[in-house]
Amino acid sequence: MANLERTAYPRFPRVITTRDLLQHYTPDPDEVTWVAGSAYSRNAQLSLMVLLKTFQQLHYFPDLESVPPEIVDHIRTVMNLGPKAVAQYRQPKTLYRHCAAVRGYLSIHRYYGKEAQRIAVRAAYEAAEVMDQRVDVINATIEELIFRRYELPAFSTLDNIAEAAAATAQDRLYARIDEALTGERRAFLDSLLATDFAHRQSAFQAIKALPKRATRKHLEALLDQLAWLNTLGDVDDPLQHAPASKLRHLGKV
Repeated sequence: MANLERTAYPRFPRVITTRDLLQHYTPDPDEVTWVAGSAYSRNAQLSLMVLLKTFQQLHYFPDLESVPPEIVDHIRTVMNLGPKAVAQYRQPKTLYRHCAAVRGYLSIHRYYGKEAQRIAVRAAYEAAEVMDQRVDVINATIEELIFRRYELPAFSTLDNIAEAAAATAQDRLYARIDEALTGERRAFLDSLLATDFAHRQSAFQAIKALPKRATRKHLEALLDQLAWLNTLGDVDDPLQHAPASKLRHLGKV
């Protein structure tokens, strides 16, 4: 699985600053009016507002128990609900209804069904054609879903989509390169893997040899290595349609 910390998947910061609270988690008058008309008890109003404000930042509904208490306290104070108001849902039906209400208020599509999956998969596959790192593919998928006003699915869902897209993109790239090779060129590449008892190393291993410490003797050896590499022929044609990021991954540049 890709490292969540390295992606753009939204999550609460480890430290909630006063600036964060004022800028991102302060209900405006219209939101307060909407919540008051949608929920009647103080607990329900606080819970619904916490859902609304956190969704605006995360683009998905977090477990209320995972919401930093600073956010809940700030919203409770701004709404003047009193210290006894609690953000919690004892009835799953109420939580489901409030989540649907937030989506409707923000004009957000639920991540459910074939259409949302199709958008996510297409974004991932398009990104994987030009990006090599899975985290970049995940980030591109997140950006597309948010742009199209879709609720984000669980991170594991995005990671699985990105993994499948990356594998397919690599297979397509290898297939295109293979189709561009002539029979003569393919036979030559196969010969690079051949070894004999005298040398014990294949030519492919010699290609991968790393330069040694910068001395005159090693510089002469490096120049000899470069001259030998130039005799191996042109490899640009089969790789001409490969993205630069893929070439870097393959060790071309």
